[in-house]
Amino acid sequence: GRLFFECEGDIWEGDVESCEDEAGSVSWQGVLDGVRVAPLATLSTDMGNAGAMWVQDVAVAGTWIYGALQGHHMGAIVRTKMPAKPVGAPGKLSIMDQYRLMQRSLATVEVVTEHLDNFSKFCVCEVDGKPRVFMTARLDILLLEGNGEPKVIGRLPVE
Repeated sequence: GRLFFECEGDIWEGDVESCEDEAGSVSWQGVLDGVRVAPLATLSTDMGNAGAMWVQDVAVAGTWIYGALQGHHMGAIVRTKMPAKPVGAPGKLSIMDQYRLMQRSLATVEVVTEHLDNFSKFCVCEVDGKPRVFMTARLDILLLEGNGEPKVIGRLPVE
């Protein structure tokens, strides 16, 4: 499989490399090695606006990578096309290749919804190519189908 993960507010692809010394003994459990494939964070320096949103969670469904962006009283779910093949180790791509990869990713971005507040976790599947997003917001379990509005479909248990 392929490993997509969030790091520094964007989506990366990579793997975990084992670290052996010359004698063959493992010096670390592993090192996360990756390339930023989707620079999806929206950043703002306006102190009065606090308009920045960072990728907080990542999910993959079909040929799409979904990112849950969150900021101060703001949230969105966006998706971008998965790179056609694994991107490989960072040292194998030139800086220009990395820029082209991110440019292709940004060219395919679709906003699933941009009017979310206080959601914490999400997962996604696709039905007939349309996203079906399940998420939690406070104690509610929400379902978002296609580009519609989220609907409450359940409640989380309270202890």
